[in-house]
Amino acid sequence: MASAISSGQVELNGSVIRGVSVPTSSSIPPFIAPTYIHVGVDRPQKAQSNDVQDTEDRHRQTTAPRLAKVGGIFTSAGYQKPFQLQVDTINSLSNRTVTILQESVVLQKSTPLEIVDAVCGKLHDADALLLSGGSTDKWAWQFVAMVAGYLHLPVIGLHIAWPTFNANQAQETTLLQISASLKDQTRALFDLLDSQGWHEFAILKTELPGHKEFVSYVQTYLEQSDKWKLDSTITFDANANRFSTRRVRQRLRVIKAKAVILFCSTTDASWVFNMAESIGILEDNHVWIGFQSISAGVVNFPEAPEEYPLGLILLHFREAEYTIELALKDALSVLHEGLSVYSQQNNPVASPDVHAADGCRDLASLRSLRSENAFDRFMKVFSRKNTVMQFGEDGFVENPSFAIVGVDKRGVFEKASPSFFRLSRKSFVGSWYNGTVTLERSLNEITQSIGNLLTPLPTTRHLSIVTIKEDPFVFVSEKDDTICMGKAVECKQVIDGPAGHVIKCCSGFCMELLLQLAKDLRFTYEVYLVDDGKFGKLSVTGKWNGVVGDIVAGKAQMAVASLTINEERYEYMDFSAPFVETGISVLVNRRKGSVSPSAFLAPLDVWSWLMIFLVCVHGMALAIFVFEFLRPRVGRARRLFAGEEEYKFTVFSAIWLMWGMLFGGAVPADNPKGTTSKMTASVWAFFGLIFIASYTAKLTAFMILEEKRETITGMNDPKFQNPTGSSPPFRFGTVPDGSTEKNIKRNYGSHMLDYMNQFNNDSPKAAAEALKQRELDAFIYDAAVLDWVAGKDPDCSLVTIGEGKIFAATGYGIGFPKRSPLKKEFDLEILKYRANGFLDELKAEWLRGICHQNSQVDARSDPLDVENLAGAFYLLATAIGLSLLVLAGEHVYYRSIRPALLGRRIDCNGACSLISTGIHKSLDVGMGEGNGLDSHESLYEDMCEDCNNTSPDDRNQIVLSETVTSDIGLTLSRSPTQEAIPMGDYQTEPQGEGGGVVKDDNDDGEGFVSPSGRVTTA
Repeated sequence: MASAISSGQVELNGSVIRGVSVPTSSSIPPFIAPTYIHVGVDRPQKAQSNDVQDTEDRHRQTTAPRLAKVGGIFTSAGYQKPFQLQVDTINSLSNRTVTILQESVVLQKSTPLEIVDAVCGKLHDADALLLSGGSTDKWAWQFVAMVAGYLHLPVIGLHIAWPTFNANQAQETTLLQISASLKDQTRALFDLLDSQGWHEFAILKTELPGHKEFVSYVQTYLEQSDKWKLDSTITFDANANRFSTRRVRQRLRVIKAKAVILFCSTTDASWVFNMAESIGILEDNHVWIGFQSISAGVVNFPEAPEEYPLGLILLHFREAEYTIELALKDALSVLHEGLSVYSQQNNPVASPDVHAADGCRDLASLRSLRSENAFDRFMKVFSRKNTVMQFGEDGFVENPSFAIVGVDKRGVFEKASPSFFRLSRKSFVGSWYNGTVTLERSLNEITQSIGNLLTPLPTTRHLSIVTIKEDPFVFVSEKDDTICMGKAVECKQVIDGPAGHVIKCCSGFCMELLLQLAKDLRFTYEVYLVDDGKFGKLSVTGKWNGVVGDIVAGKAQMAVASLTINEERYEYMDFSAPFVETGISVLVNRRKGSVSPSAFLAPLDVWSWLMIFLVCVHGMALAIFVFEFLRPRVGRARRLFAGEEEYKFTVFSAIWLMWGMLFGGAVPADNPKGTTSKMTASVWAFFGLIFIASYTAKLTAFMILEEKRETITGMNDPKFQNPTGSSPPFRFGTVPDGSTEKNIKRNYGSHMLDYMNQFNNDSPKAAAEALKQRELDAFIYDAAVLDWVAGKDPDCSLVTIGEGKIFAATGYGIGFPKRSPLKKEFDLEILKYRANGFLDELKAEWLRGICHQNSQVDARSDPLDVENLAGAFYLLATAIGLSLLVLAGEHVYYRSIRPALLGRRIDCNGACSLISTGIHKSLDVGMGEGNGLDSHESLYEDMCEDCNNTSPDDRNQIVLSETVTSDIGLTLSRSPTQEAIPMGDYQTEPQGEGGGVVKDDNDDGEGFVSPSGRVTTA
């Protein structure tokens, strides 16, 4: 029976147990009270098994050891057998003072009713509870801890898959966890991130118990230092609806941080990895780091889940081989050690009276008055072998250690027991303890492939690095103030003087690559410029100079520069994987060319021009003339064929019309009147449109000034092999004491090298200036450097032959002494940079110039000048010259040839009028027009047979009448008779002596000729 000892204490069969005031019904949480009442009412008392009862009876009959019962609550039956085995192991100790009895319950659904039934029913007589499991509901363990706290029952948690629930929610319970606190896990995480330089990170989390505390811890680190940057925080739920899932997927796509922190369960992590793989970012330059909640869960599987990415990094409590069995052993050892110390002070450890309790209410009343501080104080100190497990006020292990492991599907897990697996030693990467990260293998290599066993590397190293100035790979500038700004590093240059050296700033492609390598591989460095400014050449005495000489002599541990990999150097030193592809190329200067005077004719070949101008133009003109000549006529055909009417649409008129329509010229021309000829002219107009459009489209390309550059086919080109064979001799050179010079000598002969020595330059920059000044015709050097020189040329006048054609392809690599242990890790890192696009980013930043970016912008964007249009101007000049010749011919014809032809009736019946009206008029004596100063006299002679007997007034009247009538197409009779005079569409009739009346013979109108010769129309 229980008797009162003092306030707040109760003695149960001689045992004093810590407790607090007995809770009344009003203090019982409302969601527990109905449950435990239901469980405790009208339920028959549970009969103990015969084995347990016999054991208790047997031990009660002896004085030692004393009895204590531990109840196990698990989420899998696989925990029961290891639990029993560990209890048997402890009970087999000869020096034990307490014998542990065990009974366990396996939760099926982890519902509140099932948990209360287990604690207050099946395990009602337990003196302590032990919890373990990794696949139950994430809130179940908090509910167990809450019920145990209400019952004032000591609890040790082994549910290492859920180590984050807060013991402060059950302050009345001695709640211990064989795990590290969330605060310590966050501390280890940030130390790991800092050790690798991953200061920018993203967080993926669920609402796992403790997620708010985790976010607050992260916020504390962000506020303490500016070096930390949180990319994003994504909260997800694997059981959410499709809309929420789509939103999480969209946010995953935009993560830019290298490190991604996972705060979730093993199942949730698999969901995240499935989604990340579906959108292609699972192994896309991200490092995935999981908390203890994930690493504990995967121990239960024979291998990492299929969805887990290669290189997933996990923080695992204690050592990598720390399994469930070891955790069970530690928990039971804690209980045994505490109970033993407690019992040695003559404190009974068991209370048989609780066997009679029925339900949670009786248990709470019986367990409420226990000793104040003794029991939990003894439980907080535990010794196992040579280690001490100390628990803090929050119930977690103090000063924990973590194993940093890498998850791989191949060989990371090994069999630890029939039910469980453990992380193998192969997966061990490093450890964390008390703020110090110790890595036995490079994490950068782990993220590439965990399965590889690599050479252990120290955390930090200091390397001496040699380099050489060569733009754009290494720029050397003066140091501003006390530091080098931007992406520049300090580099030492040897000088003459007391100091011996000066500190400068080195930047460029190679220096930025060095900065990234130092950050990822965790080493420090000191950079210096090579003394002689040479890359390295082997002398006849077998000694190297330059950068290679410093590596071979051991003066530097590494060479970071545009150092070409070749066979000769490879015999004396090692190279990393190439970070830039290069070879030998040739740089030449392109000069502005000239446009041929016949460029405007280039769009069409000779036969096309002849076809159009000789066949098409004149053929269509003839066809239109024939169609017009043969068209039906009313009233005029008779007079036309009778030679009584002049026909105005001639062959020459048709040719003039065709030319005008072809080029769209706005010139006066006689148009045909027939339907057929008009249709034919329309087709010709459409042909002219097509011709002009096609010609214009092609003309632009031929009017561009063609570039002039040296035409070089390769290193075996005659200009290189026989430079003196041309006039003037071909001039080319390179930079001496480099790989290019050695390659030329080995592959193309020493005679070529001997000739080019007189044109060598100290640097590509100097050679480029010599090319532009026409002091050099070609420059041979590394392709990567020449591409940059051509791209950065202000005039964009430099170009490599064959659009960057490369000979003797090779690459630039980082140089190491022979058999250097650094080579392997640098190879892997450079290959990673090549895969994730970092090297491409460096090339875009440092190796591309404005001429590369605007390669399509050339002379075609410039306005056409006189030189482009020279051919058109020559055509105009030629046309003017031909016109002058035609004009001279006309004068010769009218002055010399025409007078001899007059009166011979060459133009019989007006046949010449079908060819040309002008020719017809010049030969027709009745319509002849004077030419020159004697035109009036010629007209008079033609129009009057008795000119010599005519007065000057009559002569002038005749001339006036001829002029007026010729303007309207009349033909006057030379005889002053009263017979009809043919006048085109007009007809004169006798009107007496005073003159004649002109009558219109068609519907064009009525016309009259007055007696004085004036023509009028009515």
